[in-house]
Amino acid sequence: MAVFVVALAGAGLMLAQDTDPFVGTWKLNLAKSKFTNTTAPKSETRTIEAQGGGLKISTEGIASDGSPISYSYTSNFDGKPRPGNRGPMYLTEQI
Repeated sequence: MAVFVVALAGAGLMLAQDTDPFVGTWKLNLAKSKFTNTTAPKSETRTIEAQGGGLKISTEGIASDGSPISYSYTSNFDGKPRPGNRGPMYLTEQI
């Protein structure tokens, strides 16, 4: 029984190592964020999904003036540029 438990725990650790740490849903924490040369949005949530040979990044939120924020793009890790709907905040964000 002890061997089974150790084998099961080892398999779980190997599966956990295969996950991309960037994949997930990330909510902006305004209390811990600093914005320079731009006003902070009221809210923002970014979802990052594994897709093919890269990542799909989608962002939704509310800008400081109350207007909606919505943009997305796919980044493939092949060194080629890709078009995307990055929205006006892309120029001021660091991602």
